[in-house]
Amino acid sequence: MEKKRGIKMASHAEAALAYGKIGWPIFPCRADKRPYTQNGVHDATTNEKTIMAWWVQYPNANIGLDVGGAGMMALDFDPGADMEKIIAELPPTPLQQTTPRGGVHLFYTLAPGERVSASTSKFAPHVDVRSSSSYVLLPPSRTKEGTYAWEKSAGVSTDGCPSAKAAYRTDEMVARCNAGRERHRDSDRWIIEADLPENVGLAVAWLRDQAKLAVEGFGGDHCTFSTAAMMKSYGISQELAFDLLWDHWNPRCSPPWE
Repeated sequence: MEKKRGIKMASHAEAALAYGKIGWPIFPCRADKRPYTQNGVHDATTNEKTIMAWWVQYPNANIGLDVGGAGMMALDFDPGADMEKIIAELPPTPLQQTTPRGGVHLFYTLAPGERVSASTSKFAPHVDVRSSSSYVLLPPSRTKEGTYAWEKSAGVSTDGCPSAKAAYRTDEMVARCNAGRERHRDSDRWIIEADLPENVGLAVAWLRDQAKLAVEGFGGDHCTFSTAAMMKSYGISQELAFDLLWDHWNPRCSPPWE
């Protein structure tokens, strides 16, 4: 264990083993959040021998949690989210953690066998959903921005593992996460000429400076779809949209498309 302000803190390996013992499937990740294992979140396990072998090989690896595999969903509040308004509409949950960029993860328990789709800003603006086939990093994971940390309400023990249980999700939360968006009958009818030079310039600037980057296991597929859909909002045709994403957005994603 390492010491921090006179308090013994669990090492990454100790915390990883503790999470596995309470039934949370985990796997090792790099400092940039990318998995060390070939199949990422799909390699997550609670097997003590496997976890020990991983952290012997990667002693300082960050800890990725298969959120859906742990029977939970996590709401990932990015900076800019209207937390006060959104949280007021949710059941209070003691299982919360802060992220290095100043965001918050709220964890909720799902019904046995229930699946919730991962998504980007579908639940609410600047709020991502992590659950089925997606993951979050757990304390004491660290990125270049800082360290993940459990809130006091989580009741963290000396091994770094929280004792608090996540609140139970509401039917409305699941419905919002899994709801599809109905296409309007005019959704494919263009009202302006496609690929106007000024609109192409705006689309490129957005891709370079504002578009959220896709990260595998962190709702990357949904993020890619949302980014492509934004190209249509700029009046970009499907063919040109692919080229713009390939040149100005894809190289910075993790990992880039092949």
